[in-house]
Amino acid sequence: MIRRVSSEGAILFWKAAAMERRYLQEAFDKIGAGHMVPKVDQMFSLKESAKTVSHAMGLDEDFKVTLTPLQAQRDAIAIEARQFKKGLRRNDMPFLFSLGVTKAGNIKMLDVDAVNCPVAAANQADFVAAAQAEYETATANVDANKVTTAVVALIKKMRGVLLRDGGGVYFVTKDHLAPYEQIGTLLSNHGPVLSHVVFQPEMNMGLVQQVSEFFEERLTTVCSEMQAEVKALYAAGAAPRKNGQARRVHELMEAEKQLKTMAQFFGKPFSKCKSAIQSTRAAIGAEGIKMAK
Repeated sequence: MIRRVSSEGAILFWKAAAMERRYLQEAFDKIGAGHMVPKVDQMFSLKESAKTVSHAMGLDEDFKVTLTPLQAQRDAIAIEARQFKKGLRRNDMPFLFSLGVTKAGNIKMLDVDAVNCPVAAANQADFVAAAQAEYETATANVDANKVTTAVVALIKKMRGVLLRDGGGVYFVTKDHLAPYEQIGTLLSNHGPVLSHVVFQPEMNMGLVQQVSEFFEERLTTVCSEMQAEVKALYAAGAAPRKNGQARRVHELMEAEKQLKTMAQFFGKPFSKCKSAIQSTRAAIGAEGIKMAK
């Protein structure tokens, strides 16, 4: 039972939108959370540029063009493009071209088939220049999903509680609200709209009870999933990897901080959550925790 509530609460919801990466990065840098912005996905951006240029050249007019990663090179990420032609007894996938992008962001043609892709073969410099322009456009912008990823990372740091499956609606205590308000102001002229509603718990005890139940359910679920991961690894005779242990330990530490915040806010011990955290810590084990550090 909730005996008391220590302060006001807030419900968070937002409308994400595509925007220039530099503005998203600048906004999060200003509040010391720049690391929460998703990094540039070079493979995705390379595929998008190859797809756009292939379409502009008419390579996908008669058959679908498939883009597949090539073996990683030391200084570049690479893909190959093939046409996908359906056949009666077998499909044909003639090679068209392959592109790479260096760590510095420079596109280069790796190979091209003069028979299947004569336009690109005859105008390699123009093809690469067009792909370069598309790649720079792809890396200079972030889509709405990446904006949401950054916002959710910030809310989790604010000890937010997810209130709707699939995301989009969170609860935080009012004393943890400031970073969200700051980001909302900084992004307000670039597309995304971050909204929130502050409420007085004593006037909304039904909502408070519901948030409390959501928090308890989600935290215990996270712990159960971590325990199941470790159990499955040992059952298969495999030892947990260091990066996996580091992720689990980090999530466990965040869960402990969130529990402390919510216990203070709701005025209840959340014994089930405490037990779940202790069980998860035991499942990871002292060696696992040491490995993760």
